[in-house]
Amino acid sequence: LIYKEGTVLESTIQAITRLYNIFNCDRLDIHFCSKNIDTSFVKNLLSNPIFQTWYKIRLDAVEFNSEVVNLFMDMADCTRCFQVFKSKMPLDFSHENAFKFGLNYYNDSRWVKIEDLFKIRNIPAVILDRVNFNSNDIRKYISWWMKSEVYLME
Repeated sequence: LIYKEGTVLESTIQAITRLYNIFNCDRLDIHFCSKNIDTSFVKNLLSNPIFQTWYKIRLDAVEFNSEVVNLFMDMADCTRCFQVFKSKMPLDFSHENAFKFGLNYYNDSRWVKIEDLFKIRNIPAVILDRVNFNSNDIRKYISWWMKSEVYLME
């Protein structure tokens, strides 16, 4: 649905607004599959109230852009999902909200440190592929988890 005037983003906003008025839509999933995501586009997208209510962000085969990822991470809460598929994350990546989504999925999790896992609380799902943990790291985490008095998962 493209209107005669306005940008693709403006047309999308109009279309989503119409769909929300017609159907009972209670969540918005945003799937990025373009190799490069422009930071200004994402800022513009997230400045609109409709897109601020997103439920799931999925980055699929996207070239990593820390500024864009940080924009999403800064909006983390346990009612949202954040998924990164087929995208290489830098080994030095870190964000305090990386595991504060209700669903956290990272296809390339080599950047995750075992200490990051010690901070996870009351999160339903954390899925990590391609980790750099060794058997000692896993033993350390399991031991810590078993001794913890904090309920770690919902």
